[in-house]
Amino acid sequence: MPNCFSNVIGIKEACTSGDAYKLFINQLGMNLQLLDQYAGSNYKSGLDLFNEKLEFAGEAMASEMIALLSKRIRGNSLLSNVSVGYFPDPTQTVAAIGAGTWVGVRIKQDTPSYIALALKDIKLNLITTGSIPLKIFNYQTKALIANVTVTANDWSALNQVINSIGRDIDIVVGYESIHAAKRTLVNRSTCGGNCPPSFVSCGNCTDVVGVKFALNGAALGAVVNLGHTSGVELNYNVSCNYLSWLCSISQLTALPLLYKLGAEITEYAIHFAPNERVNNSVEREQNLKSQYDFFTQKYNEALGNVLQNMRLPEGDDCFLCKENLRYTIQLP
Repeated sequence: MPNCFSNVIGIKEACTSGDAYKLFINQLGMNLQLLDQYAGSNYKSGLDLFNEKLEFAGEAMASEMIALLSKRIRGNSLLSNVSVGYFPDPTQTVAAIGAGTWVGVRIKQDTPSYIALALKDIKLNLITTGSIPLKIFNYQTKALIANVTVTANDWSALNQVINSIGRDIDIVVGYESIHAAKRTLVNRSTCGGNCPPSFVSCGNCTDVVGVKFALNGAALGAVVNLGHTSGVELNYNVSCNYLSWLCSISQLTALPLLYKLGAEITEYAIHFAPNERVNNSVEREQNLKSQYDFFTQKYNEALGNVLQNMRLPEGDDCFLCKENLRYTIQLP
């Protein structure tokens, strides 16, 4: 889970004035000097060791939480497969609007779920051939997500995944309208070929509408709804994304993560750095093993407390129960 806890746990000697970490590894009796000693030849510095073990500890904790919550989350995380764009009449076309105007579709999340939207492939049904630039924007921030080049009238892979935290997926996908296109509608079940420029519900969690839009430099400009998708056929799927949910509550899981991180660093010091570590006495080895056991015990206790008092998101398609959780973690 890269960067998920980047602003939760820090090292006091390495932080800047702008950092606002909730906890510090120093609270476990570790500092940058000690981590430099542990790093040995496997890492450039103690900070590199810290960053790698923090990422690993976050991934391990997230996996364990998802396993422990398995009775309260949907086992099949795929919510829907969606196909956008069909031909009410294959002979109908729409004229090019002109350079500077882009056309395509807007996909908006319609339920407060922690989901991932995976754009799989796209086909631009145009009255032309050759390579076509395609842009994907975040509608809310106006920021460019990706530039893609596709081939007109052929299916092209997109392989773009957009993750939500709550209710925030809202994207625009389109190309510059300098070629005529086949007239395509959002889906077959709406409007009988005469769609008004309004959103259409597509599968679980998303609404779709055809759009035209301008660019504001490299950012998304004004967006206007259309009653068709300007030749765009698009396949995507929607799945539950529990890692996004866990990242959204990272402040609540900071304490167990701190102990998990301490255990991971200590285990590394025991098994991978003894020949390079200063003060490699038998007594020191025993102290490290005791420290590892202590951090592991405190991690299990802290994680158990978090799960014991946790409420799952309400009204979310990916979670099955609103009740408080009651879990006991077995200590090793």
